[in-house]
Amino acid sequence: NRLLLSLAAAMERFIYNRVCFVTAITPGIRTTLIRDKGLPAAKVLYLPNGVDLHLFAPRAPDHNLLAALGATGKRVFLYAGTHGIAQGLPTLIDAAAQLADTDILLLFVGDGPVKRDLIAYASRKGVRNVCFVDMQPVGEMARYYSLARASIVPLVKADLFRTARPSKIFPSLACGVPVIYAGEGETAQLLGDADAGLVVPPGDAAQLAVAIRTLAHDDSLHARLRAGGLALAQQYTWDRIVDDWLEQLNRAHC
Repeated sequence: NRLLLSLAAAMERFIYNRVCFVTAITPGIRTTLIRDKGLPAAKVLYLPNGVDLHLFAPRAPDHNLLAALGATGKRVFLYAGTHGIAQGLPTLIDAAAQLADTDILLLFVGDGPVKRDLIAYASRKGVRNVCFVDMQPVGEMARYYSLARASIVPLVKADLFRTARPSKIFPSLACGVPVIYAGEGETAQLLGDADAGLVVPPGDAAQLAVAIRTLAHDDSLHARLRAGGLALAQQYTWDRIVDDWLEQLNRAHC
């Protein structure tokens, strides 16, 4: 609806013209606000997603939880978060189907608008090496990360997501769990530069299955990515990034 879009754009301009500052959560979004929206650079602050190291840290696998999930003896790969359209989760089911002859289990923790359809899709395809768990309190999630060989963070292919930096990557890294990122852009570069995970194209089940299979069995690669991820998480603690944001605010003028 062009009328509604134009009204929304007008409201956007109205707000941007009257606020003292705008906070961006990725460098790409900050660039877009300055270059495409015309905001002065001094008006755009940077506050990325981060992690609370008091909640998320490496820990021994919770064997009671493994048993409760029927995952004892399995190599667990975790998807944790919103089950929505943007995540392209059927690709994970397709990848699981290609790993049916292994001891690999894909564990889904969370909820969202496509979860019911996702479970039905797995059932129709006869995919049995998947497990679905309800949304958990944030304080429980370190237990689930303790089970995982790696976490999977997918996004569908879209220009919008090239500047995205999903918040779920940092709790995973802080727990010593490497990330397999099915996406493009900033997050792919961040993980690659830090040697903290593997990157595959969005929506490519075959390459995702290869990455899962590789990390399941290559202990030296897993150890290297684990170390890189722990180091990267240290750069994105909430204490550190909030202190930096406050410094930006103190230097700026409304």
